[in-house]
Amino acid sequence: MAIARAVAGGRSLLLADEPTGALDALTGESVMSLLRQRCATGCAVILATHNVRHAAWADRVVFLTDGRVAGETGPPAGPECLLGTGQVR
Repeated sequence: MAIARAVAGGRSLLLADEPTGALDALTGESVMSLLRQRCATGCAVILATHNVRHAAWADRVVFLTDGRVAGETGPPAGPECLLGTGQVR
């Protein structure tokens, strides 16, 4: 139900904390597909996950160790991504 509430409406930002953690593999892939579709329409998704396969589709991945940034991939987001310029995926 939480996933349905999160994707309903025209949100421009989704925060997803382990959205597939308590799901079987097939349902988890369906949820990830839904989040990818939202990204394709211009919605920004911030996803916290331990699943490397799910992190792999992201434009940017930030690795945390003991609450600190331990590394990252992809270009760092600039402040313009917060302005709603349509450049956020």
